[in-house]
Amino acid sequence: MFKNKVNLFYCCVFIFYFVLSILLIFANESKIDLFNRYIQNKDYVKAQEVINDIKKVSELDALIAQMILYAYKDSNLDNSKKVLKILKQRFVDNLSNQNQKNLNFSKILYNWAYILYNVKKDIYQSEAIVNEALRYNSNNIDAIILLAKINYDKNNLDNSENLLANAYELALDNNYSDIVNLVSIYTDILLENKRYAKAKNILENYYQRDNKLLLKYAKVLTYLDELVQANEIIKQYLKKDNNNLEAYYILGLTYKRSYVKVPQALEFIDSINPTKDDRYYIKLAQFYEGVNDVDMAINYYDKALSINKENKKYYILAITYAIDVGKANRAINWAYELYSKYPSDFYSVYLLAVCYDEAKLFDKAKEFYYKAMDINPLSYEPYVRLSRIFLEEEADFDNSSKILIQGYYNVQDLYYKNRFKKSIKDLLDLEKEFKKKYKEKTGLDISKPIKQDTLKQIEKIIYSN
Repeated sequence: MFKNKVNLFYCCVFIFYFVLSILLIFANESKIDLFNRYIQNKDYVKAQEVINDIKKVSELDALIAQMILYAYKDSNLDNSKKVLKILKQRFVDNLSNQNQKNLNFSKILYNWAYILYNVKKDIYQSEAIVNEALRYNSNNIDAIILLAKINYDKNNLDNSENLLANAYELALDNNYSDIVNLVSIYTDILLENKRYAKAKNILENYYQRDNKLLLKYAKVLTYLDELVQANEIIKQYLKKDNNNLEAYYILGLTYKRSYVKVPQALEFIDSINPTKDDRYYIKLAQFYEGVNDVDMAINYYDKALSINKENKKYYILAITYAIDVGKANRAINWAYELYSKYPSDFYSVYLLAVCYDEAKLFDKAKEFYYKAMDINPLSYEPYVRLSRIFLEEEADFDNSSKILIQGYYNVQDLYYKNRFKKSIKDLLDLEKEFKKKYKEKTGLDISKPIKQDTLKQIEKIIYSN
């Protein structure tokens, strides 16, 4: 009897400490999430305070967090490299258990790759390090997700999707703590690759756990034309967040085949928006965009802008919509109003250029595209649209390619560098085909081919990493 009581006592003690250890692990995960939020908000003082709390549970996690914090605070990686050396010595070199050494080293290498990717924007070195992390632990979910992001930046969307599919399967098997974030990233790629049914199957299990996933689920249902369920889901979302403009557009999409029910939708919108201010009218404009009622959408954009003429976002939404539905004159009027108020703002200048472009006023469009490029030389769109004008207006392949080359060297983002590279290759192929057809039709050579000096620059870009 006594022996049984003793066994029961030790069993209870074991369960107590087991549960306590699990609670500490979850507590530490929440501390790490808090640390990441402080880093994103650049609140480095509070981030340092959280590291002290993380250390109480895991010195490995605390040192990794310290390495990341140094990377964000310092102009170089000297202090981070010192911590990296300590991490390797204490949590890899000094261990005898090979499996634990591999797991630790993979985790450390992943976080170093994270620093190179997010802080130093060195995608190629980050890719090399994250592949090394996966060599030590092929099931490192965080490393797989980072590699998927790198592949996305390199415009390898199929590779990115496959990697995220692998990460998702591993997450299900291993009770991965950040599954909501993984699902969000994975379904973003699925939507970009137009795999709507697959995205729906995944989101069905998670949309109630996160508002962003709830919104995305409603969007996916509209893509699949499941409008009745989409309507229920988007209303559920709007009851939680009545200020998201995209949600009103999605709500409108659910009524695109049942316009007679629009009054019911308006009653619902009124019920969650007691104040009838400029924001209310913008929401109605977004709703009517979804319904595809152009006149009503334009009308409500006008109402919103008559109340608030200082909101740049309202103008951008209105101008973009007017361009999309072919209302070039209305778009130009709004764009010029915006430009008059903010003549040094990139979007003010760029949108006016686009309006002139769509109206075939190419000289004015060129003028404002060049201005937009001067204001923000890192933006992709002005170069591509200006390049197209040279082709459309004059079949000027040389100037068209020079604009793309300029954009390639000016942008820093690898995703857009790769898009420029592809555009330059496509332009080269287009010129070859155009030359051939023009020769067959006229017996003449084209007047503005790509010059030899320009071709040399193109070859250098095409054959670069």
